[in-house]
Amino acid sequence: ALAKKISKNKLEENYLMTGGAAAGLSAAFNAPLSGIVFALEEVHRSFSGLILITATAAALTADMVSKYFFGLKPVLSFTATPQLPKNLYIWLLPLGIFSGIIGVLMNKALLKFQTAYNKLPWFIRPCIALLIALPCGLFLPQVLGGGSNLIELAETADSGFTVLLVYLGVKFLFTCTSFGSGTPGGIFLPILSVGALSGSLLGLAAMHFGLESCYIADFAVCGMAAALTSSVKAPITSILLTAEMTGSLVHLTPVAACSFIALFLSDILKVAPIYEALLERIIEKNRNYIKNDKLGGFIEIPAEFGSSVSGKCISEVKWPRGVLIVGIRRGDKYIVPNGNTQINPGDYLIVMSSESTYNDISTNMRNLCHNN
Repeated sequence: ALAKKISKNKLEENYLMTGGAAAGLSAAFNAPLSGIVFALEEVHRSFSGLILITATAAALTADMVSKYFFGLKPVLSFTATPQLPKNLYIWLLPLGIFSGIIGVLMNKALLKFQTAYNKLPWFIRPCIALLIALPCGLFLPQVLGGGSNLIELAETADSGFTVLLVYLGVKFLFTCTSFGSGTPGGIFLPILSVGALSGSLLGLAAMHFGLESCYIADFAVCGMAAALTSSVKAPITSILLTAEMTGSLVHLTPVAACSFIALFLSDILKVAPIYEALLERIIEKNRNYIKNDKLGGFIEIPAEFGSSVSGKCISEVKWPRGVLIVGIRRGDKYIVPNGNTQINPGDYLIVMSSESTYNDISTNMRNLCHNN
């Protein structure tokens, strides 16, 4: 709302909303670096100096305000976790696969539950979520909320394998039913919590093969990053988030290994990033209510590696009707293109259109320039 009021054009509005996303993640998790990278990696899926400046200013300001003005503490705060010995790195492969599968299942279940709820009258949806929340609150209150208390349980694993397995299953279903009903709530922290539980469960199973209990926390941290990566497809954000929460870089290698294993698994299964899938549904649902009265405009969009335009000349691409590529920004250089100009991965295309609305231009160009 604020971005719409103070921005001069759609591009400025998008940058301000990106700053808001970075600020929210920074304040919630006491992780400003993760907020900055999330804006670049997930929200815009590209690097831009303007985005970096906007996200950095917003994330650092939000972190300072939340700490020193409101006295807020991080949602998650890990105790000291020991460094995982190199002889235990063999466990990173099954850990990345197992937690990655949990993230993929969470992704698909959220969308399936949302589709099922949409077939019901709007006033029945929250009632179903409430009926499920009541017994959960009475018998398993730990599954309510975002799941920060479950992550603490997963870190120590004192509850035992069976209890953690029950927590994982109930939290999984409770998150899907609550979010699908349309009631206000997020999915970022619940994804982290089920990932931490999955890592802890595998750690408990590994204890039968000689794993010491002190390393359960490492498995929980790695599982958390792997589940988030497979669902959101933002591995750098996941790696930095765990580093900032643990306050140490000694876990960087195992966390990164699990994250990229989970990302590879997610790509093999052709899973779309959860936030992108939800955005497409929101746009489709509200297409008739979105203002489309203004035709024409400029957008700047990056050509991703592996996209349909990458490596091709401008004349070889079948552009949407009315679209004209008026410029290419390649590093510090600005190129005035012609039909023989080749589009390289990482190029920023400056697009002008006089026959389509901004939303139509953006949607059509994303399909061409993004590696979906």
